Amino acid sequence: MSKDTPWSDVSVLLTDGANSKTWTLLTTDLDNGTTAKYNLIATVANLGTLKVNISVVDLAGNGYVNQGDYITLTLGTGQAFSNTVTYTITIMHDPSSAEICHLDFQG
Repeated sequence: MSKDTPWSDVSVLLTDGANSKTWTLLTTDLDNGTTAKYNLIATVANLGTLKVNISVVDLAGNGYVNQGDYITLTLGTGQAFSNTVTYTITIMHDPSSAEICHLDFQG
């Protein structure tokens, strides 16, 4: 990954240790020359009944992964990640199939 890595080369994987959901991001959703946000709302059937919203904020709005850009996960109303399950979010660089980073968390 370099400073010229477009968001379209990045995917986000969410897993509960047994099941997973992958989101593929599109640079065109982020590249509008201003502060931009890409939102994808999907029911994560393989992770139970959780409805997960992923948001990617591209602060520069340039379509590239730059300093300050960030990803958030939120759940539907009344839902919560379980405090007895370890979830892992992994950011992948798709062209090289390399992991950029990952974070384990519980509800």
